[in-house]
Amino acid sequence: GGALEALPQGARVGTGSPRRVAQLRRRRPDLDIQPIRGNITTRLSRLNTGDFDAIVLAKAGLKRAGLYDPARDFDLDPMDFTPATGQGQLAIECRADDSLPIEDTVLSSVIDRRLAVVERFFARELNFGCHTPAAVWARVNDRQISAMIDVLKPDGSESLKIEVPVPLAGTEADLQEAMRQAEERGIRAFTALVGADTGAA
Repeated sequence: GGALEALPQGARVGTGSPRRVAQLRRRRPDLDIQPIRGNITTRLSRLNTGDFDAIVLAKAGLKRAGLYDPARDFDLDPMDFTPATGQGQLAIECRADDSLPIEDTVLSSVIDRRLAVVERFFARELNFGCHTPAAVWARVNDRQISAMIDVLKPDGSESLKIEVPVPLAGTEADLQEAMRQAEERGIRAFTALVGADTGAA
């Protein structure tokens, strides 16, 4: 948060995510946000050559590539910059006629899977796509799941962020009840409004 506020007025920031564009504009409407493409090395090179004052990258990707630099890089607060739906979840893909070579519990726990189910449920119900400036972030909070749903207009001028509780060991009916609560707070109507602005189906 502090490092973001330290960027100069009109700083040029690169990101390839419509969600991040909207979130950045919500916090810093003065920033000059421009699209950036390519792998991590390509994007960092454009930062180093001065094309951008800052770029937004996944911390996990930087660490995996051995390029994370705590002296240069700073975190965005997930309470302000809701992570992408499914962020950090791992999977193994294999052919239908093959068995998994390892136990699937190596990659996830029961709680991890439950969080993934909750995030996917809301994203599916609200028809979020990769170009929708929106996300669902589920986390365990006080012995239940707190599902944060964050929907923004592309320019960040308006947004609706709500949290709804879901039982940790809940059923489909519990998810539907949480969706009903979210709808009562206007999430579906606002998502439809954003969809009209972005041309999403």
